[in-house]
Amino acid sequence: DKKEVRARFAEKYQFDPNKLIVGYFSGDWDEDVNYKLFKFFSQVLAHDIQVYVKIRPNRNHSRQHKKWLAKLASNRHIPVIVDMNVSEFFWASDVIVTDFSGAGAEALLFDNASVLLDIYEFMQLKELSYYNDCVVVKTAQELDSFFKKIIDEPAYLASLKKEGLVNARKHFFQHSVGSSNQFIAKNIMEEI
Repeated sequence: DKKEVRARFAEKYQFDPNKLIVGYFSGDWDEDVNYKLFKFFSQVLAHDIQVYVKIRPNRNHSRQHKKWLAKLASNRHIPVIVDMNVSEFFWASDVIVTDFSGAGAEALLFDNASVLLDIYEFMQLKELSYYNDCVVVKTAQELDSFFKKIIDEPAYLASLKKEGLVNARKHFFQHSVGSSNQFIAKNIMEEI
């Protein structure tokens, strides 16, 4: 059950399960691109939100970003997680932030709001239909405004989750025949 997974996750990473939990799923870009995305995402920290950073279980990826990750972790308690099994993170989170990644679309299936950092001109995220229900931000001010709004207006966060979940289910069933995404969507529908 989602509440149990969230409670275990919160205990493991020293979070309060009754407060907003935000996960940042890092992409697998080169160091310069990722550093800009990490810096951009750091705007979230101004809101004193519980945050974790999920990086790919790839030695080169975690080694590339040690300096930024150490700096980020030294400011507050921010777990940096290198793990292959992502479903626990989706069940435990309220908001998933990422860039050009399947995590943004998958997050919707797990009843999360999904935020995409679309700060590079070479990514046209809104052209990909499965990102239609994600909140796309192009500036640090937009990201800051998004987090202010979900803190000040809990109904806004709830509406993002509900709308995204319904549309994500529809999308995954229509476009993911035979894939793991269909399996995920089917299991989540059974859970709900």
